[in-house]
Amino acid sequence: HGIGAIGVIRLSGSRAIEIVDRHFHAKQLAKQASHTLHVGMFREEGKVLDEVVEILKQNPHNADAWLLKMEVALAGEDVKVEVIDPIFEEALAKAPVPELFQQVVSWQLARRQRTKAIAVLEKGVAAFPNESRLHTRLAAVLQRVGRRNEAIEHLKQAMAIDPMLPDSYGLLGLAKREEGLEA
Repeated sequence: HGIGAIGVIRLSGSRAIEIVDRHFHAKQLAKQASHTLHVGMFREEGKVLDEVVEILKQNPHNADAWLLKMEVALAGEDVKVEVIDPIFEEALAKAPVPELFQQVVSWQLARRQRTKAIAVLEKGVAAFPNESRLHTRLAAVLQRVGRRNEAIEHLKQAMAIDPMLPDSYGLLGLAKREEGLEA
């Protein structure tokens, strides 16, 4: 059995090296040169630790760690909503970022859960009203389920926020074209 991936952990803070040295026994990081890469495994009492869990214990408001935790949770083949929803809600409570909404929606859309994806995107737009990509993604899903007028409104909002976002213009063109075909 080999390692299938390498996790990258960014450290900061006055105690970061001390904290990591307790679990990363392969090197004595305090004695290593600055700006160097070290590969090894986190261990505690001989067991390999989940790096994300350790990061979140030290800083529960680390958005990058929540994104990684969500990515790991979503990567399984038989991922259950009962596993994802609590992680998503906790991440939103502790370190809300637009990318969390995008991650969960991608997972939902891959499973053809459009209604749930719309609900998550609506929550995302409410939390981040100036995030043009959330408006555009919501518009795309709304358009796909036949809610064209709502989609057009979100596209207009996205274009007002970020006039250089080409996806919004393309989707608006499609919506207007479909609107013309029905008239």
